[in-house]
Amino acid sequence: MEQYLYEKVFREFYYKRVNYLIVGGIALNLHGVPRATFDLDILVSWDDENVQKIDNILKKLHFKSTAPISLSDLKSTEKREELSRKKHMFAINFYNIDDPLEEIDILIKGHAEFEKLFARKKVIKIDDFDIYLISLEDLIKLKKHSHRNKDKEDMKKLLIVKNFKEHGH
Repeated sequence: MEQYLYEKVFREFYYKRVNYLIVGGIALNLHGVPRATFDLDILVSWDDENVQKIDNILKKLHFKSTAPISLSDLKSTEKREELSRKKHMFAINFYNIDDPLEEIDILIKGHAEFEKLFARKKVIKIDDFDIYLISLEDLIKLKKHSHRNKDKEDMKKLLIVKNFKEHGH
């Protein structure tokens, strides 16, 4: 029985060896900053094999895109940049047709250095699988480059957590 929000997704990603990083509100929570959120924001590696695995898993778990575009269409860096520039699209959203409260946003904007971010990930063990979380330092950098006010506030809170972890106060 599923105990955690998105447990099936995380388990499938782990056992199918998907390269992804949790970012956004859930990442904040896992780093110790409370934020009410229900959607799962992730960065992914856009290589063909990884995208195919993600696409298969999302279909298997009954997730459907809210946009008339497929993940496969986004493998091209140029296509992602074009959507970002022309359509102001920064993520592709998927919702679970069995539970519409479950939503996954796969970020398409920027993050050309996914492999470096992935190498610095924080691994969290849950039962029989691991989840991959963007490092605290990288999440702070991500928030710093955002233009949204809530991200600036999140960054301040993350810096407090970082200071506490480093200095104990």
